[in-house]
Amino acid sequence: MKKLFVSAVCIATLFSACKDDLLDFDYDPGRMHYDGANLTAPLLPAGTTEASAMFPHKILDLYKDQQIDGIELAIYDIPEACTLVIYGDGTGNSPGAVIYEEDILPILEANDWNTITLPSPIPIPASGDLWIALRSTQSTALQVIGCDAGPSKDNGDWLYQSNDGLWRSFLDRGGDDINWNIRAVIY
Repeated sequence: MKKLFVSAVCIATLFSACKDDLLDFDYDPGRMHYDGANLTAPLLPAGTTEASAMFPHKILDLYKDQQIDGIELAIYDIPEACTLVIYGDGTGNSPGAVIYEEDILPILEANDWNTITLPSPIPIPASGDLWIALRSTQSTALQVIGCDAGPSKDNGDWLYQSNDGLWRSFLDRGGDDINWNIRAVIY
């Protein structure tokens, strides 16, 4: 009887933990994203930055056996260099190896949503996390990538800055309570 009770408690705890990880995520069958409607774009500092949304394996499980066909980004100002980067599983607070990288500067349109169609679909990983990032380089502060009105959701506002070499949430960096306008197109 004691083993049955312990097993039930473990299963309930595991289910609760999985459910808690998804409380900050609204499932959309055609798009994987944290953001709501575009509101504005915060100023990103001079240097190289990467605005990213990280999707943990529990969210990726919702899209099991599907693929990423493209990425949608709200772009305001066009920086000097701009790259779409998709990373694999990392350490939880920084991404892992690059899965896909593309210079998208030539195809970007300012003050608009931009859809980048991938040359080959990327399968949703069966395990680990997935990071989708927009890397930009600018010599002055610019409003590069759009954001929603918030509040920020866990993993919806990661920002890397070359001046300190760290991945931190935009909110932790003293920014607004937002989510980046980064969306994976799923099929």
